[in-house]
Amino acid sequence: MFQINYFVADFCIVCQHFLGTEGILYEVSANGSYARVVGYQGTATKIKIADTYNGLPVKTIYSHAFSDKTSIVSVIIPDSVTYIGDGAFWECSSLTSVTIGNSVTSIGGYAFSDCS
Repeated sequence: MFQINYFVADFCIVCQHFLGTEGILYEVSANGSYARVVGYQGTATKIKIADTYNGLPVKTIYSHAFSDKTSIVSVIIPDSVTYIGDGAFWECSSLTSVTIGNSVTSIGGYAFSDCS
């Protein structure tokens, strides 16, 4: 028996999408056209937000979704995200690296306040 690896650096070769870090909480928008990040309950220090959730593009990071998560040191935000909410990473005091996708057009106030 052999095992097939469908993932390369958190990229699903079969489904053609990046997978997110475990513990990120997503919800579907009221109109059902996109998903958003609403919180984080994981323990990882390196965070990668998925580009899709339940087949929908992840377009926003909700206000204060990651605030006060002092163990987070890096975040990768995919090209699907267009908006980062107010205080989204507020007081993430260990955060030293952020990669933001090309589609972000708006970053809310204090989104990265009190970060390293």
